[in-house]
Amino acid sequence: MNGLKSLDEKYAKDILLKLLEEDQPVLITKLYKSNRNYYAFKNVIKKMEEDGLVEVKESTEGRKSIYVSLTEKGRAVAEKIKEAEDIAAGRTEMHPDWKEKFKNMRAMVHFNTYENVIRITDYLPDGTVRYVDVDVNIRGNKMYLYCEACGSFDCEHINFIWSHPKLRRDLLKKAQEEHLIIVDGEKAERENGKKK
Repeated sequence: MNGLKSLDEKYAKDILLKLLEEDQPVLITKLYKSNRNYYAFKNVIKKMEEDGLVEVKESTEGRKSIYVSLTEKGRAVAEKIKEAEDIAAGRTEMHPDWKEKFKNMRAMVHFNTYENVIRITDYLPDGTVRYVDVDVNIRGNKMYLYCEACGSFDCEHINFIWSHPKLRRDLLKKAQEEHLIIVDGEKAERENGKKK
């Protein structure tokens, strides 16, 4: 992480997350847990300070107290650590833009391949199932994929086929063996007088 060696220390991530949670300077004794070696713990704080992740200040009022707070850099690092931990633990909520983009997303499964037709099982959001045929059209030295369900050369069913390792491999092999040029969906739509 750009030479932030203090992050490799045993308690560093816990300290950053605790400081992020508190969102204010915290007494060093509040960060320390009794099952830790206090001198090793203070050494970690010192290394984090050297890396510019935390700021350590002594209070000037009354009894000597040491406070630790996040620097701007430390806050950015702590937020990334928290984000990674949330993702790993499944605690994240999908970004609003992604929700809109994928609201109609559903499962598709390769069902069968015939001579020049790839059949897909499409599980719709309402729970119904439909079978979609995608034609493998060869015109001259060009190969087009055409989805019968969508009436399109460029749709989610065709994208699914290209994302499926075996189907992609088979199509590429066919194109190579027969010396065909694969026409991508957008270009096929233009060539066939359809607008995206």
